[in-house]
Amino acid sequence: MVQYGRIAVIGAGPAGLLTSLFIRNHDVYVFEEHKRVGIPEHCTGLIGVETADFFTKILGWKIIDNVFHSIFFHTPKSVFRLYFKKPIAYHIVRPLLEEELLDKVYGLGHVVYFGVRVKPDVKPGSFRAGDRSFHVDKIIASDGASSVFRLKYFGKIKSYIYGVQRLIRTSNVDPYVFHVLYNNYTPRFFQWFVPLDYDIALIGYGTTKHIFDPEKIFYKIISKIGVSAGSTIKTFGGLIPFDKPLSKPGFRNKIFFVGDSIPLTKTYTGGGLYGISIYAPVLGRSIDKDNIKELNNYYSSIRRDFVLEYYLSKLSRTIGYWIPSFIVSKIHEAGLLSEIDYDKHIRLLFKTLIVAPLLFINIIAFHRKQLLH
Repeated sequence: MVQYGRIAVIGAGPAGLLTSLFIRNHDVYVFEEHKRVGIPEHCTGLIGVETADFFTKILGWKIIDNVFHSIFFHTPKSVFRLYFKKPIAYHIVRPLLEEELLDKVYGLGHVVYFGVRVKPDVKPGSFRAGDRSFHVDKIIASDGASSVFRLKYFGKIKSYIYGVQRLIRTSNVDPYVFHVLYNNYTPRFFQWFVPLDYDIALIGYGTTKHIFDPEKIFYKIISKIGVSAGSTIKTFGGLIPFDKPLSKPGFRNKIFFVGDSIPLTKTYTGGGLYGISIYAPVLGRSIDKDNIKELNNYYSSIRRDFVLEYYLSKLSRTIGYWIPSFIVSKIHEAGLLSEIDYDKHIRLLFKTLIVAPLLFINIIAFHRKQLLH
């Protein structure tokens, strides 16, 4: 038996739920393979000022559990300590974010099916959910980095970062500073130490290939930061897409992609919530009004910055993934670094041109020193 409907959203993560929230004039059916929202956990939860402003206006400040005023970059060259008068980043409670979004979606009268695995059928607009077949006017594929709809219509994402994280008890922690570490344990990405309070922190790393024992990497992070590590509360992780966004947001005006399936990810850091916050509302409103031309125009305008960051991130893998953090430290020294830059990385490219002479001298000096050793 085939069931018909107007709009189906595949995946009840932030991307799918937020898009559903902006569809007000049509019934929406959301399908989620897990039994509840907030799982599996894989997000570090660090967001910038603009992303925090967006989500807190919708859901309130209860979804934020820490505010950061400093970033420490631990690089092969030195430790660069950046201090800010205003908050530079926030930690968002990802499971709570999804629970609050779900409540809002329910408030609109939309229907959410849990524990249902979906796969595309032969024709666009058709899919199977469990033992049932569906045909709808529009499908929103927000089914993550391993999207089965992305695979069918555009092919799989080119490459991934494997993120591994551990929530630990600790001490001697400054809760307003988060740390980013660059070393040979994860040469094509980085590690992080994110305090959530005075006695609890999230430590983790991203890698393109599992070369070292995770325990060695976790020990490296703890020893480098210089804190005491207590018991492990939980360990979790997931895939971070490393690819440029699709050239267009959908397929034949029937299937539209959002979140990690598209992906509008800040490829250098792996952050996905900023891209979701600026794109999902427009996607939802455009589908609500059936104004796909407006969606295509908007998508083209924001895609350029994400594509440029993708290629710059690939370049960083070649010259040294720590180099951008060194550049950011020099921009900060020059008084040019803004809190907005945490979300809008591409602004840093233009600011780099201003401090380019100083950067060139420093980089040459560092490489000469390395050769002498």
